[in-house]
Amino acid sequence: LGTNQGTYKLPLAKSSVSETDSVVRLKDGEIAAIGGLMKRESRDTGSGVPGLGDIPGLGAFFKNSNASRLKQELVILLKPTVIKQQSDWMDTAREAEARMQEFSAAPGPR
Repeated sequence: LGTNQGTYKLPLAKSSVSETDSVVRLKDGEIAAIGGLMKRESRDTGSGVPGLGDIPGLGAFFKNSNASRLKQELVILLKPTVIKQQSDWMDTAREAEARMQEFSAAPGPR
């Protein structure tokens, strides 16, 4: 991010890219929820003893199959802050960086 005082680096999470395009009109401090980015994944896996898993009737005792389904939904909560002075911008950017570092250090699924 460029500022009059140089460049400020804001760390971003490393991940795959999903895109959305939305126009919202909010007052300072109001929150908008942007949703609808969904991902569904299906996996079917199988394993077994070579040769024995193919025997009609008895093969089922020598093989294993597994089906898994995954559904993810991304909801973005947006809260604008009106910045009136350059000094307010730097303070806000530092606060955002601290929150990002807290988030990346927190345990849990990613």
